[in-house]
Amino acid sequence: MPEEFPETAAPADKAPERSDTHDLKNLLSAVVGFADLALDDLGPGHPARESVEKAMAAARAAAARVDAMIAGEAVVRAVRAPGGAGAGDVPSVLVVDDERMMREVLCGYLSRAGYRVAAVENGRSAIAEVSRARPDLVITHIVMPEQEGIQTILELRKIAPTLPVIAVSGGGPDHSAYDTYLSAARNLGADRVFRKPVDRATILAAVAELAGPAQGPAIIR
Repeated sequence: MPEEFPETAAPADKAPERSDTHDLKNLLSAVVGFADLALDDLGPGHPARESVEKAMAAARAAAARVDAMIAGEAVVRAVRAPGGAGAGDVPSVLVVDDERMMREVLCGYLSRAGYRVAAVENGRSAIAEVSRARPDLVITHIVMPEQEGIQTILELRKIAPTLPVIAVSGGGPDHSAYDTYLSAARNLGADRVFRKPVDRATILAAVAELAGPAQGPAIIR
C-alpha cells in the first residue's frame, strides 16, 4: 500500500497531520525571521549584511518551493478522497522512489496536473501496489534498496505486460553509470527513460502520451 497519501481526507473537526514538508516550511520561515532580526541588529553598511540578505532571499525562495509541495500533497488528498469528481476517469500513476523528496516532487507535478497519484519507496512495494490497484502508469527510480528498478521492471512485465513504465535515474557525477542503468531499463521494457533531474514539462508530456491526458488540475480542499 502507498504510505504517504491517505485514502481519506481528515475529518473537519480534526487537525490534519503535519508532514515533513510543513516542518521544513516552518524551519525556513524561522530562518527568514531570524535573518530579518539580524539585519536590524547589523544596521546599514555592516560587512555581514550582504551575506545575511542572501541567506534570507535563499530561504524565502526555498519556502516558496515547499509551499508548492504542500499544495501538491493537498491535491493528492483531494483527488484520492472518496467521491472525488471524476476520479474513475482520471489516469492513475504510481511513483516508485526511495528518496522521499523526489517522491513528493513527482507527486506534486502529477497531482497538480490532475492525475491520481500513489507513491511507494521500493520495487517490492511497487509490485504489491500494481497487483492491488492496477495503475495506468508506473514511474520508477532505478537504484533503490529492498528491490531496485531493473528487477521491478522485469516483474512488472510479467504481471502487467502492457503497463507503461517510465524509468528515471542519475543526478550524480558518473553519468556513464546512470546511462548504463537507463539503457538496461529500456532494453528490458521501460517505455521512456530519463536522467535526473527531469523537468516538469518533460515528465508530464511523457505521462500524457503513455497514460492519457489528465482531466485538468484537481481542486485543493
